[in-house]
Amino acid sequence: MNKRALVFIITSGVMGGLTLPTANADSVDFNATILVTKGTCTFSAAKLTFDFGNVTPQMVSQGTVFRENPFTVSNCVGTSALDIKLSSTKTINIASGDYIGKWVVPTSNSVSGVAFKTEFAVGGNGYKTFPADNTTTINITGAGSTTPVNLKMKATLVPTVANFNSMVAGDLAGTATINVSYP
Repeated sequence: MNKRALVFIITSGVMGGLTLPTANADSVDFNATILVTKGTCTFSAAKLTFDFGNVTPQMVSQGTVFRENPFTVSNCVGTSALDIKLSSTKTINIASGDYIGKWVVPTSNSVSGVAFKTEFAVGGNGYKTFPADNTTTINITGAGSTTPVNLKMKATLVPTVANFNSMVAGDLAGTATINVSYP
């Protein structure tokens, strides 16, 4: 069987069910462009709140006061992976000691000496530091259209001064943004 006969048989098989008149054609040009745009995922929490209540400078200086917030990501359309980064307009960079990293600080200018060290856990894995530098990336995989992925974020109050007597009391409200991208 030669190539021309094979093409004719395939064409006949496809066209055989149609009742339209046929015409000879030397060539048919067909161009198609497909643009697949990755969709979004659904987060079970649109906002994470870490309520520390009343704390003392002594508690902050120990670096053991923390709060956790679990949430899930699901219903991802067009992707099963996403990258997240943390950013904030109010941060402090701690360059040495036990709390190295860029952490969120309270938005009030009257408070000083305290920051929120942030960490992130995916699934049942342990926490990884998650500084508010908008460059450290946590990759989340497996969040398909029917498979939710369990996540946890943790914030720990840490001192930014050597002596807790240097801390200034006030409102500890701080804000940060989790930035999501689809690789």
